[in-house]
Amino acid sequence: MASAAAFVLAVGLAFAVTRGRIADLVDFVRANGPIAGQPRALQILEGLPVADLVGYWVHRALHRGRLWRIHAVHHSTESLDWLAAARVHPLNEALNKVSLALPLLALGFEPERFAVVAPLLGLHGLLLHASVGWDFGPLRLVIASPRFHRWHHARDVQGVNFAGLFPVWDLIFGTLYLPAHAQPARFGIDGARPPPGLFAQLAWPFRREAVLKTPVLPADS
Repeated sequence: MASAAAFVLAVGLAFAVTRGRIADLVDFVRANGPIAGQPRALQILEGLPVADLVGYWVHRALHRGRLWRIHAVHHSTESLDWLAAARVHPLNEALNKVSLALPLLALGFEPERFAVVAPLLGLHGLLLHASVGWDFGPLRLVIASPRFHRWHHARDVQGVNFAGLFPVWDLIFGTLYLPAHAQPARFGIDGARPPPGLFAQLAWPFRREAVLKTPVLPADS
């Protein structure tokens, strides 16, 4: 439901910004973007790291200020498993989708180029939240693993492992945390937690009592 609602919000925002001329906008960037017209494989190879870098910074922003109230719905689960990947507020999803789509479109990436890898990325997202401790061995710093992401959800370790696909961004920006031979013991958030029930959780970020302890990021410590 979150993804469907996010799609509606994203499309609605796009229509508002372009006054309904989305097709004209897409055609323009396809023809004039700096990488427009490149082969599909090359666009995917270039687009994935660009999208993941943007996603890294958007994810960090979601851990700050009022945006944290929205993102905290996702982090509130205390039993992390693959279903947690779908426990996301629609505004969280809309912000992610719009912030990722706009820079890619501006560069000239063709959206349908990613239709091939989109299902794989979706499955990877489910795997990241699965209740397993895999770290992919020698590839642990090449591709995000369940253990990498479980530390992001750890209750006792905050502000780490924001990348969705390539841990190198966390390595570069000082937010990587992947200790050897260790697994997080507790998950969830500090402070008030979203109430049970779909509609209660949708409304919770806007309620006065939704006062949370904002996670500490490396730059804050």
